[in-house]
Amino acid sequence: MKDLSIFENNHFYKGYSFSIFYFHELETFPLHWHHYVEVIYTMQNGVIFEVNGQKVHMKKGDVLFIWPGELHSIVYQPRPNNTLMLQFDAQLLTDRLDFQKMAYLFYKTRILRGASGGELVILIQNTLLKILDTSLNEENFPEMKACVLIYELMISLGQEFLSEGNRRGKKVITHKAQVEQQMLHVCNYIAAHCTEKITLEQAAFVAGFSKFHFSKLFKEYTGHSFPEFQAKERLRIAETLLMDPSVSVTEASLESGFESISTFNRVFKQFKKVSPTQFRTMYMLSDSEDH
Repeated sequence: MKDLSIFENNHFYKGYSFSIFYFHELETFPLHWHHYVEVIYTMQNGVIFEVNGQKVHMKKGDVLFIWPGELHSIVYQPRPNNTLMLQFDAQLLTDRLDFQKMAYLFYKTRILRGASGGELVILIQNTLLKILDTSLNEENFPEMKACVLIYELMISLGQEFLSEGNRRGKKVITHKAQVEQQMLHVCNYIAAHCTEKITLEQAAFVAGFSKFHFSKLFKEYTGHSFPEFQAKERLRIAETLLMDPSVSVTEASLESGFESISTFNRVFKQFKKVSPTQFRTMYMLSDSEDH
């Protein structure tokens, strides 16, 4: 179970908003979690990660994404290993309004296989190597240039997710593709209006289905029930508010759409495994240590 004792505060290189490095000797790393994004690219077979209790066996050319707050560890890496890891401040994404509206696209994404990922995986691999080269060799504005590359990487990833339902050709739109388009539409709607009182019936109406059919399709498409998805969107906003010391926990609760502080505390701990106050304390500790 996630707890404060395995929360990891990272100090990025030179105070930058990212770090990128090779695991030349590291064979294992214990269970931990943090509030930054990790992107792992391996150039060999046999690497094993564990994410949220599930083992991920990686092969040469695979790319693994680990999102903030996820429990993970390195179970095994062959030595000497050749694994490249990018870590970057999640606020690079969460501070962007256009990303906030599309954050749900990344909830169920975990690993991209090099053997079948096509052009997207090659693009990600090349971008990671460019970020590494920039951090090591660029004299002028290395952090800004690396952040541009990070944004380009995430934009490409998001655009790929958006277009997944339309790759069967323009002439024939299958029933599955149509359902995916409707689910995408309602996810956009929920993300934009999550602080409001959206009912299951309203969401089903926006999607164009009965509420019973909608519930089943929505769970299949997003991996979450409607209440879970709505809660995660509200928590995304709440996390940003809690990072501002001038906003009280009660204000963060109400502004992110929760009807009461008790509900906010319960849901926050259910999904984040820490209370809102503990979350704020960890963030402030991390921020003060970095300065």
